[in-house]
Amino acid sequence: MRILTAAALVIAGIVVFAFIRGGPGIVDRLYDDGFPISHWNGLSVGAVGWVGDTADQHENPTETIETSIAEAFDLWGFAPPSIVDTSAEAAIARLSGSESAADPVDVYPIEWRGKEVAPFLLVVTETPDPIVDFTGGSIVSFVPEVGPLFGLRGWNDDTGPTVVILPIVEFDYLLLHSLGRWIAYLWCEQHGISPRRLPDLLLGGIGDYTACAYLPWLEWREKAPLWAAQQDLTLDPQGTEIDRRAVGASLVAYLIEAETAEGFLESLAGWTRDADRMLEQHRDGWRAYLESL
Repeated sequence: MRILTAAALVIAGIVVFAFIRGGPGIVDRLYDDGFPISHWNGLSVGAVGWVGDTADQHENPTETIETSIAEAFDLWGFAPPSIVDTSAEAAIARLSGSESAADPVDVYPIEWRGKEVAPFLLVVTETPDPIVDFTGGSIVSFVPEVGPLFGLRGWNDDTGPTVVILPIVEFDYLLLHSLGRWIAYLWCEQHGISPRRLPDLLLGGIGDYTACAYLPWLEWREKAPLWAAQQDLTLDPQGTEIDRRAVGASLVAYLIEAETAEGFLESLAGWTRDADRMLEQHRDGWRAYLESL
């Protein structure tokens, strides 16, 4: 058993290493599964790339994305990022696809709350595979490491755009979800916080809280109180994925009500340092909040 476990760890390490390095394994897999992107469209915060005919499967897709960007940032009380400079010299990337190589889309630096931040690149696919296979199974994947594989040029992985992979299925909800998470990422970046250290329940809850404000598919206000009446409130709740997501959204909703949206974001540093201690401070208030719904 120990030998099998050790072998599994070695294989996993090789896969992760290949992904981080952008090695030929993931390149071949991307192209075998229908990549690269067929064409790009410019966005106010970056660009959206369409794999295959996904753009034809959504009515007014670019306009919908721009609306979602405005709605997500407005919910959190901020103006969206804006392009700093549209001169040719300022462009940090020129994106091209097989259908639009003669008319590439420029990606420019953007600014948020007075500071330059990495642009947002959205890749829309029929299915997020094979990216999901390399990112732990998340259907909403933040994968800056694979940017160069989509024809992106002009930056390195540390300073390049946030690349988000979304499937066309449930696209509207997942777009708002990913934008909520992006806001948290931007806040963390500007305050020297690692978003990777945030509890999964909290980070996922930020995304679902944002999406549910406009598309209440999750119905967390009904699900979370029923679940909490029979369970302990923890950062690792048991149950179905829907239950866990409802609990995460309810935690974020409670914290925003208790601290305001900006106050909650300011508390993220504490959650990265000692999440259990932060939960202890809020557990009673969180339960009372759920009981009041």
